[in-house]
Amino acid sequence: MRKLFILIGLFVALVLNGQVVKTSVVYAQPGGSSYPIILDDGNTVMWFAFEQDVTVTGDHVTNWGDISGNNNDLKNVGGTPHLLGTGILFDGIGDYLKTDAIVLDRPEMIYVVLKQVTWTEDDALFDGLTILSAEIVQGYGESPSLAYMGWSTTQTDLVLDTWGILRLNVIDGTSSFQINTVDAHTTTDDYGDMEGFIIGARGAGADAWSNIEVKEIIIRKITDTAPNQTLIYDYLNNKHSLGLSMWLIILLIPMILPKYKKRFNKSLKIAA
Repeated sequence: MRKLFILIGLFVALVLNGQVVKTSVVYAQPGGSSYPIILDDGNTVMWFAFEQDVTVTGDHVTNWGDISGNNNDLKNVGGTPHLLGTGILFDGIGDYLKTDAIVLDRPEMIYVVLKQVTWTEDDALFDGLTILSAEIVQGYGESPSLAYMGWSTTQTDLVLDTWGILRLNVIDGTSSFQINTVDAHTTTDDYGDMEGFIIGARGAGADAWSNIEVKEIIIRKITDTAPNQTLIYDYLNNKHSLGLSMWLIILLIPMILPKYKKRFNKSLKIAA
C-alpha cells in the first residue's frame, strides 16, 4: 500500500511540475522542462535562459545566447555580470548585457524572471535600445517601487530579494506593466520602438545600472492574448518556483505519513 501511495504521489508531482505531456506543451528546455508551443509561433524574437548557452570568460559572462534560434544574443559591452547557480547577477555599478540593433517594432511583449537585490531610485532593470522605449525603473518613491518610465503610478509588489515575473506589453495606445498576477497598470505614454534589448541598465547602457539577478527573458513581437499570457506565465512560474514546491510536498507525504502514523499509534498504546 505504501508503494502505491508513493507512485500516486509521484504521478501527481509530475503532473503539477509539467512533466506529463499535454497538448499545450512540448519538450525542449534545459532539464526536460516543458514550454507552451505558442512560443514556437514565429513571434518569439529572443529568448534567454540562464541554464543554457551562456559564455563565461574568466569569471564573468561575455555572451548570453538567444535560444529562440534568431541569434539575437545579449553581449557584454560593459561590466562583469556573473553566472550563479540561480541566475545571472548584475552588480548595479556597471554591469549590463545588450543585443545588437534589430528591427523590433511595436507591439512588443516582454517576460522577465528576476529579483531586485538592492533598490536605488531611477536604476533601470531593462529597456529597449531606444532609450525609455521599454524601461522598467526602480522608482519613483520608496523601495521596492517599480514603474514603466513616465508613469505616474508605481507597483510595490516585488519586494527585495524575492523572485518575480514581470510582464511588459508595449503597444501603440495603451501599454501595460504587470508583476506576477497582480492587476496590470496601464499607460498611454509612448517612447518609440525598442529596436533591441538591454538588461541591467538604461537603453544606451551608459547609466542607471541596476543590482538584479535574472533567470529568464522572453521577448515577442505580438500582444499575447490573455490565455497565451497565462500559458507563458505558468511555464515560467513552474520552472523557476522557489522553496519546497507543492508538487514536492505531495511527493513526500506518502513517505512521511507512515512514520507519524507509527508514532501516533504508539502514543495511543501508552495513553491506554
